[in-house]
Amino acid sequence: MRKTFVPIAICSYLLFLTQAAHARLPELNEKPFFGHFIGIENKKLRFGITSKGKAILYPLKRDGSLFARFNPIPVNYEILETMPNGKVVRKAIIVESLATAQPATKNPETPVTFTGKVKGDATFELSVVEEKGGFSLSGKITDKGKITNPLQFLISIKLKPYKDRAAKDGDARERFEKKIKREQLKLVTTAGKREKIEFLSNVNPAMLYPEGFTEAELKTEALGGVGFGLLAVGESKIVFEDNGEMPFWKGFTAHWSVNENGDPAQAKLIVTTN
Repeated sequence: MRKTFVPIAICSYLLFLTQAAHARLPELNEKPFFGHFIGIENKKLRFGITSKGKAILYPLKRDGSLFARFNPIPVNYEILETMPNGKVVRKAIIVESLATAQPATKNPETPVTFTGKVKGDATFELSVVEEKGGFSLSGKITDKGKITNPLQFLISIKLKPYKDRAAKDGDARERFEKKIKREQLKLVTTAGKREKIEFLSNVNPAMLYPEGFTEAELKTEALGGVGFGLLAVGESKIVFEDNGEMPFWKGFTAHWSVNENGDPAQAKLIVTTN
């Protein structure tokens, strides 16, 4: 049998075409946002959404390099379906469905929007725009498709500043607790009450504040001393994910959503640094 040899260059080109076919959104072609559809950067943060829809936030060092290169802050957008038995199910986003009529953009001054679909054919849209000191996100479900159960669109931010191994026993544990004793999350509940959660406290914030909050401010040395702020604008709020009771320094997940009967066009989540 005659063997056919395909040059490596041709193989590489075919591989490139295959990968490009799966990149559903346009891409920037400049540092540091190669492969990104949207890139936002200021002196303290870098936020990007890739051409495949993955969104990641990094605090920056003073020299502009990534502080948490191997521990970025995930920013997820998702649709939840509530089943008849009360169980909540996350609907998987179909990456190949992501689409936009806009070009890839860096530091967009006006909203950049893309759409997508989840299993069950429900569709959504997500908009991103640069804000003073950061950026904002907003989104909504545009069609329920074949799904008849209640759906909710969420934007989630997962913060885990310190790894579990940070607090060891003995002297190391004592030094760690001394280091974080002043660190806390300040928040304003939906009722307008100001609260704070100490990093050293052992709590379940979802149970403490089931009504949610509209503002939060966090500053920790684990993220380079960069202060992060969350603000729910319009008829929207932020709630904690219920992960049970544990030391608050282990982190938390915050979910933003538009209030029931609220207007998605007037609501957004603003993420800033200070």
